Amino acid sequence: MNTLTTWSVLVLTFPTENATARMRAWRALKAKGCVVLRDGIYLLPHTEEREDEMRELASGIDEAGGTAHLLRAQSLNASQEEDFRALFDRNDDYIAFVASLSAARKTLGGLPPAEVTRLLRRVRKDYDAIRTIDYFPGAASTDAEIAWEDFMALADTVLSPGEPHAAERAVSTLEGGGVRGGAWSTRPLQC
Repeated sequence: MNTLTTWSVLVLTFPTENATARMRAWRALKAKGCVVLRDGIYLLPHTEEREDEMRELASGIDEAGGTAHLLRAQSLNASQEEDFRALFDRNDDYIAFVASLSAARKTLGGLPPAEVTRLLRRVRKDYDAIRTIDYFPGAASTDAEIAWEDFMALADTVLSPGEPHAAERAVSTLEGGGVRGGAWSTRPLQC
């Protein structure tokens, strides 16, 4: 890693009696993909858009009676950078997603089209949720993408059984000796 990442750091506290606001903030932080450095300190790779979202969240926390401070910091060195990035590892999420695709594949053939469409929508939502917060994609991300594309292709064959679909098999070749120099026509010749 040649460059060190700049991070958005949110430091927050809530009064103990406001459990609803604390839960709402926790869900919002989780949805944004923030990781916990320690109780009340959340980390996110910095972009202007993410900082605006965090600023909005901090404002909501202040309005709910808590305190929130949004800071920007850079990793001190490559070791700290590596430690912070490891906190954002989404491999387990991708593994669980691929496992859910595998389980869904087994039932796909027996579902009516409306259920297949509903399943596709739900699974896409799950996949998009992981991808949205995967700030440092790796090999597991690529594997999940391949599994997702395979699943969509299978669902497409279930939804459109009479339609032609891509198949993985060898393409036969023709010998060109007997056809070279001939006249080719895709319509009747107009002489």
